[in-house]
Amino acid sequence: MTPLRRRYLAALRTPLLPCGIHRDPLLCEVAPTAPSSFGLTRRELAAERARLRAAGWSTADVAERLLPA
Repeated sequence: MTPLRRRYLAALRTPLLPCGIHRDPLLCEVAPTAPSSFGLTRRELAAERARLRAAGWSTADVAERLLPA
């Protein structure tokens, strides 16, 4: 088992952090604080939004991570 997998499984046994989303403090450090364009153009953002929706992401999840097109 990889160290990353062991860390993930260990985090599942701990309570949620104050952010209410993560159990692993390293994930909170890399989580975006607000929706972002991630440096993508408007066309690329629209394509990424469509890709995420096709992959099963909810509209709320996509909106939480990406700025509106």
